[in-house]
Amino acid sequence: MPGPNHDLLSVTELLSDPDFVQSLVIIRSSGGSFQAGGWVDKTSNIDALGVVVVATSQDLRFLPEGDRVSGAMKFYCRETLFETRNTKSKQGLSDILLWRGSHYKISKILPYFDYGFCAAIGVRMEGE
Repeated sequence: MPGPNHDLLSVTELLSDPDFVQSLVIIRSSGGSFQAGGWVDKTSNIDALGVVVVATSQDLRFLPEGDRVSGAMKFYCRETLFETRNTKSKQGLSDILLWRGSHYKISKILPYFDYGFCAAIGVRMEGE
C-alpha cells in the first residue's frame, strides 16, 4: 500500500502521452465585422493535443440542455478553452473544437485549471 509520500499519476502526464492524445484544432472567435453580405467572424485556429472521451450522463448534468444533447464529448487539454461569456471583464463566444472531422461547440468548462489542464464538454454541431 502506498504511503502518504507516494507520487500519484498526474493527469497532465497523460496529456503529453502519444498513446492517449489526439490532434485537435481550437477555432477561437476574436470578434468580427460587418461586411458586404453581413457579419463576418474573425477566427484563429490553434493546433492542440488532447484526450477525448464520450461525455457521460453525469457530465451532461452540467449542461442546461443536458436531457436533449446528443453527440457530446469531453475534452481534456493543456490549452485554455472558453465557453460563451458576457460579463464586464470578459466577453467572447465559445471555442469550437475540430476533432475527427466534426465540430464541437464548447458548452461547459469544468474547473480543473488549478491542476494544470482544462476539461470541457463540447456538443457536436449539426450540419458541420
